Amino acid sequence: LMQSVANMVSIRPTQFASKIDDGFLQNTGSPTLLGIAAPASELVARAYGINRVRIVNPETLPPGKYDFVVNVPDRQKEALQTAIKDKFGLTAIHVMRETNVLVLAVARTEAPGLHPGSRSIYQPERFFGKGTPTDGHILYHNHDLNGIAWLLEHHLGIPVINETGIKGFYNFQLDDDLTPDLQEVNQSLLDQLGLQLTPATQMIDMLMVKRVK
Repeated sequence: LMQSVANMVSIRPTQFASKIDDGFLQNTGSPTLLGIAAPASELVARAYGINRVRIVNPETLPPGKYDFVVNVPDRQKEALQTAIKDKFGLTAIHVMRETNVLVLAVARTEAPGLHPGSRSIYQPERFFGKGTPTDGHILYHNHDLNGIAWLLEHHLGIPVINETGIKGFYNFQLDDDLTPDLQEVNQSLLDQLGLQLTPATQMIDMLMVKRVK
């Protein structure tokens, strides 16, 4: 799986153990999209450009974890969609649904953990402490605020809507083990990034998985 083969698209049951819930995922902007020990929900989410939290009917997906590689010069998502259809007999469509969300907004300015990025173009790097978001140290380099919204959504299991209004690229650090406790996460966000999460209900883009007839 780790070998680079041009025009290769492959999905197979994993041969690796992973303590990370969503497996090891890599997409550095190169033609290769790689996943190891990833659940089917993560494959579908990657293929359709959405957080797996927003899959309406995850029970439709097969169990187990998978290794996958997409190494094509362009249209990676479409190639992965085709592979999922061939492997599992599944496709998906985007739908608008009203659902519970958390709204990410600015609560105070001049927070210690949020600093303007040093580059004018999008060249993100991410470090999760020892390698996972549960190691208590999360550091993003040169990323927009959608990055922290995506991470919070993925961890808390509920869609997070970025309404900070903060534009451009930033370096930000969050020292927290990201427990599922919203009150604890909110306190860390406020103290370190000057941000807060507020429950709300909104109409948002979600994904419905369908079996191919």
